[in-house]
Amino acid sequence: MRTRNRRREATGSFAIGVMTGAVLGAAVALLFAPKTGAQLRDAIAGSAEALRDHVTELVGDVATQAGDHLDRIEDTVARAAETAKSAARAAGAPPLARSPFGLPG
Repeated sequence: MRTRNRRREATGSFAIGVMTGAVLGAAVALLFAPKTGAQLRDAIAGSAEALRDHVTELVGDVATQAGDHLDRIEDTVARAAETAKSAARAAGAPPLARSPFGLPG
């Protein structure tokens, strides 16, 4: 599981690096291309808009992945709590009115 997460993180980092390089390369190409001031401003504005759209998409992807991770963590904690309750019941421990963490017992 950890190996898959590391690969996913490495792939995401690589993709971000590729996109950053592409944007920087495009910006340099725009600055050195023979164009009028108005054409250059239009090209820069178009590149900035494309970058904004790409960053917005990346942020959405990261938010989705973070939500997925949070859901898995919540599920794992709930299963662990249920396992602990079952073990306590099997050992004859009295049930708690509230858990030490303020959650229902």
